[in-house]
Amino acid sequence: MKHFPLFLTAALAAVMGLDVGQAQQGQPYLRVKASSSDLPRGGIIDIYVVGGNRNAILYKMNQVQVDAQQLPYSRFTTFYMMEPGEYLQAQELMQNNKMREARASFAAFKAKYKALAAVPDNYVQRAAFHELECAVALADWNAVADLYKNFPKQVALPADIDASLDALAPMAKIGVKDWKGIVADTDKLLKVKSRWSLKDLARISYARGLAQAGLGKNEEALQELAMAVVCEHGAYSPLSSDAILRSVDLLGKDPQVVKYMKENPKAGAKMPQALKDAAAYVFLHKNILFPSIKLDDKYEAFMKYYIVPERKAEPTPKPKPTPKPGPGGPLDK
Repeated sequence: MKHFPLFLTAALAAVMGLDVGQAQQGQPYLRVKASSSDLPRGGIIDIYVVGGNRNAILYKMNQVQVDAQQLPYSRFTTFYMMEPGEYLQAQELMQNNKMREARASFAAFKAKYKALAAVPDNYVQRAAFHELECAVALADWNAVADLYKNFPKQVALPADIDASLDALAPMAKIGVKDWKGIVADTDKLLKVKSRWSLKDLARISYARGLAQAGLGKNEEALQELAMAVVCEHGAYSPLSSDAILRSVDLLGKDPQVVKYMKENPKAGAKMPQALKDAAAYVFLHKNILFPSIKLDDKYEAFMKYYIVPERKAEPTPKPKPTPKPGPGGPLDK
């Protein structure tokens, strides 16, 4: 009977959806599907990992076990970490573009399960990567630099985020305006274009665009920022939105544009090409890609100069010649 209170606690917690191991022991764990000849039962079973590294795994056989056991990682024939609910909730926030909330949730997850950061293919590294992505989306460049510098690398990164983390390296230099450093970094990265996804290329191009603008190379900056938008291929993206608006800023500084807008309240035949491009960018942002984002008045001002492209009239099709009747009367086949 002395075990009855523990049994009752476990039963109540199961009904209420509580995590008994964490509630009782205060030691966070993640559920892993595992198999090993050293485990007490055959086949694939659930174990509850509380820490470890590539050499040894610390685990419990159930949520209420007090002392963790240890087994060399090499002894596992199956070791698959299940997606934690807290991680999935943070992912949902991110997918719904609630970047501040998602960033805070990923940070909390990373801190709570830090003892698992050296376990192979763990969710701590994945949470850290998404936290970094949220900081990029929020343009918090100081945080990007800090998160990149302190990224948990106690174990090899999962293959699907390894390259993408490298693509974020130039962004860690935006906060300190190391424009030459960003250009040098992106020069190296772009030598192996086949390594990058479109999202990776968008981030590389964006950082490179900001750097070229910072160095006064506006034409090159506009090309890189345009590439960032194209690589995001129309998806909702704070980075793509910012790339468009930064392009408008650069075009709007053109002396010819400044002069024309000062002297002319609307579009005209002698309007400079840079102004046409700026107005087209604003139209694209406002009416096609990001209609839900309210634009500052300085961008709205460019809409007065937007010219709807003329559609060329379709050529009138030539009538098909009437087939001649064959010798027997009906048409030849």
